[in-house]
Amino acid sequence: MSNKRRQDDKGSFRELFEFTRGERRGIIVLCVLIVIVALLPEMHRYYIRNINPLDFSKLHQEFFAAIDDTVVRKDSLFYFDPNEVTADDMMMLGFEDKLIIRLVNYRVSGGKFRRPSDLLKVYDFPEDLYFQLEPFIQIDTLKYAKQAKKVEKKHANSNNQAKKTADNNKSKYKSENKQIAKKEKYELNSADTSELVKLKGIGRYRAMRIVEYREKLGGYVAVGQLIEAGVPDTVLAYIADRFIIDTTLVKKININTLKSWELVKHPYISNKQGKRMVSFRDDLGKFSKPEDLLKYRLFTEEEFGRLLPYITIEN
Repeated sequence: MSNKRRQDDKGSFRELFEFTRGERRGIIVLCVLIVIVALLPEMHRYYIRNINPLDFSKLHQEFFAAIDDTVVRKDSLFYFDPNEVTADDMMMLGFEDKLIIRLVNYRVSGGKFRRPSDLLKVYDFPEDLYFQLEPFIQIDTLKYAKQAKKVEKKHANSNNQAKKTADNNKSKYKSENKQIAKKEKYELNSADTSELVKLKGIGRYRAMRIVEYREKLGGYVAVGQLIEAGVPDTVLAYIADRFIIDTTLVKKININTLKSWELVKHPYISNKQGKRMVSFRDDLGKFSKPEDLLKYRLFTEEEFGRLLPYITIEN
């Protein structure tokens, strides 16, 4: 009897530790969850151990760094010469792309910055940026003063040489000019080839060259322009006094309306100058006076003097 009871008790005890398949899966899942919960504190400390929940200084630094990207940081400024500063350096100083292009074009066209305030001559240069950069602008004024003096000396020498040559020619052909003055004169802007060939040293070919160049120019305003048409100065000395010039016959070009390919047809406007005239006109508006060509340094004073009789600014 006791043996039977003992076997019944043993069977009941075994049944306590026997589980169905579903119960075994549930136990496994429960064990996994217990392990994950036990590891969560360690994982939390591992991933955020460098962040102090009460320290917002790092967030402040990132926020203000983002704001500083839109303005020029004082600690990024450095001394520079606007006559030599590169495009990359201008970007570091806070120049926008359009402003960099304008400044480079200003220098390419011959513009020089002789004092810091000259930067404001660049179209639409921001005043706030200028006042921020002004303490860092360093211009070698002595260098550009020497260059200006050298150019002035060169022009003076050229003028002296031209005067000397003119005096020599005047003396050489003085007697011939007295005789020529008594002869028939021709109006240079209306004379045809049949009249021009009557002059000494002007054959049919040179006569055609004179007329063709007159058409390109729009008319002659000075007898000396015949040299540009291929007439040798030795021949011109004999025939210069045989001409009179009616400047009212000169055809002018409107620099406010013509396109670049039309402007460059004139002998005194190069391809580069024609394109830059249209570019500045589109950017800044129509020219208000002929002197704007000098103001924007599109032409040198000598080039502007030659072109002036041939331009108009009618709207």
